[in-house]
Amino acid sequence: WVLEEITPTSKTQIYISTDSNHSSSSITIGRKECHVLLDEKSASRKHAEILIELPKTMTALFDTTQPTMKLKIVDHSKYGTFVNETRLTKGQQLDLKEGDALKFGSGPDYILKSIPFRFCCSHMDSSQSQSVERLVAKVGSHMVTDIAEATHLITSEIKLTSKVLSALVRSIPIVQPTFLRSIIARQSDQISGLSLPLPSTQEHLPPIAADVGLMSDDFLPKQQRCSIFQEKMILFLTQSQVFST
Repeated sequence: WVLEEITPTSKTQIYISTDSNHSSSSITIGRKECHVLLDEKSASRKHAEILIELPKTMTALFDTTQPTMKLKIVDHSKYGTFVNETRLTKGQQLDLKEGDALKFGSGPDYILKSIPFRFCCSHMDSSQSQSVERLVAKVGSHMVTDIAEATHLITSEIKLTSKVLSALVRSIPIVQPTFLRSIIARQSDQISGLSLPLPSTQEHLPPIAADVGLMSDDFLPKQQRCSIFQEKMILFLTQSQVFST
């Protein structure tokens, strides 16, 4: 999830994640000592709180029709927290959904949006895959098994697997689990924190297996690969060749 500020001069984006290992946690919004700092005279020291509920089971990560992270907002302020122009009463909790407009005191408006990240694992054992699933839950994203549905391929080492080749053809970023850990670590930054941009996928490119014989640049997303087979005909000599590709 991301809270995007709506002003002509600012494009501040607040990416919501949690570094908690518990099923529920929260981020605070206010003028001082909060995860998200408001530079507004009308903002209270602790103005509002967004409650984060993580999925109860990891299987929920694979249901791309439903959000994996559920959000509620609680008002703690003197001058009000507004959702879709309706002021909450102090202490009131309200479920949030995509497209909700939020306002804290007389500050700027924010729109709540979902980021459709879908991660697919390649060449990982069950322990590594479970670790990735826990990280994906903390950033409120989904897991998929089909690389064609993924926005990112995640692996600890690049080998020439079918998923890696498919990611290259589809110009899908290939990252290691540190990419997810870097997103989560932003919550502990007391200065910029959740307002920091998302980490660069290029900086989290996995190491390349020694027997691959290619350079790092060869595994970066390149949009021209998406049309590499356009207007080309591929001939197979036997039916078995078709099913082995």
